Amino acid sequence: MATARYCILDYRIQRSRNVALGIHSPALLVGDTLRETLPVMETVPVFLDRHLERLRWSAAQFGYQQELDNVRIRTAIDNLMTGNLREQGLLHLLLFRHGQPGDTHESLLMLLDDPPEHGVLAAGLAPVNNRDRDPLARHSMISNIFKEQLRRRHTDSEDLVLVDEAERLLEGCRGNVFVALEGALVTPPQELGLLPGIGRGVLLADPKLNPQTRVIHRGELDRVSEAFLASSATGIRPLRRLGDRCFDQVPGPLTRAAMAALEYHGLADIAPHLP
Repeated sequence: MATARYCILDYRIQRSRNVALGIHSPALLVGDTLRETLPVMETVPVFLDRHLERLRWSAAQFGYQQELDNVRIRTAIDNLMTGNLREQGLLHLLLFRHGQPGDTHESLLMLLDDPPEHGVLAAGLAPVNNRDRDPLARHSMISNIFKEQLRRRHTDSEDLVLVDEAERLLEGCRGNVFVALEGALVTPPQELGLLPGIGRGVLLADPKLNPQTRVIHRGELDRVSEAFLASSATGIRPLRRLGDRCFDQVPGPLTRAAMAALEYHGLADIAPHLP
């Protein structure tokens, strides 16, 4: 893997290549860092405005004061891409505080990394409790060790779909889950305590897909004909297995339609910003 390139937008310093974290920094001690990860296509970040809108929403909830100017951030990303031989990749936006809570010294760190690997996955099911009452579940943060620990314990699966105490499907560790039920594309509702995925939102807004949001119970999996995980960062990842349910046709027709839709909307998003 190539070494990740980075740049920093500092709240007090216009340009900086070095950032010193204070010993009491919440980013260092408790992982208080907001994160957005999005793909780069043709050197242009995809769905950047949507990701910045979600980042602003989370920042307001956690008391961040960093100004997130879309034009300035796009300029910084252009500079980051200058001289980079990779036209595709992953862009991580990390918003963090330097000192104690209440300190207004904040930075937005941008990391450019290799593109993710794509492929068909086997997804296990992992039980969680009181997910709808977890305020952090709705935000994209760097302190996500809970999901990583779950994935490490389930070595027979490449990813996991969380299931709550009422046997309702929630979301994957690295994407929102969609299933095909009786010919319709279905995904769990936001009210169950889900991360408002950017890819999920793009698919839900596509009238050609006509997706539905409703509760999906674990007992319905025997009637599911196909399934996938959706993320703006990793795209559509078809599932060959969801729990004990295995699928014959992978990717299925609704999965292929979702893949085409996400690619179409991604290209439409970057088109005005192509060099």
